[in-house]
Amino acid sequence: MLSSKLSIRPTSISCLILIVFNALILSKISYALPAFSGHITTADKNRINKFFRKAYRRKLVSQLFDFDILTQTHDKRLFNSIKYPDHCLNFLLPQKRSHSRQLRPKGHDYTLSHIQTTLFKNSFLNRCLFSTL
Repeated sequence: MLSSKLSIRPTSISCLILIVFNALILSKISYALPAFSGHITTADKNRINKFFRKAYRRKLVSQLFDFDILTQTHDKRLFNSIKYPDHCLNFLLPQKRSHSRQLRPKGHDYTLSHIQTTLFKNSFLNRCLFSTL
């Protein structure tokens, strides 16, 4: 009689598995995603996407995650929060452009630096500055 009260329905098990996947695995992958995603090789991205496809096929998650989409959403979220002057990373942003005429609307008003190396190009701030043009 005690075991019948402790039984868990199959729908709640899948819900619990989804919560555990989001709490443990997805949070580990997306923890420092804006910092290191520009320096990940294509082979590593493919391995992470393969892992997401296996998790989806085995019904551990209800939606199929993609590494590039996760990167874009986390980059956009962090870049939008960095724009606030109270944010601790605001000092990393370049100076705002001082111009008298506006030719067309842009994604931001920051000056763009000249990029010479791929390491500098793939850093978080440059990735965000050039992707939001």
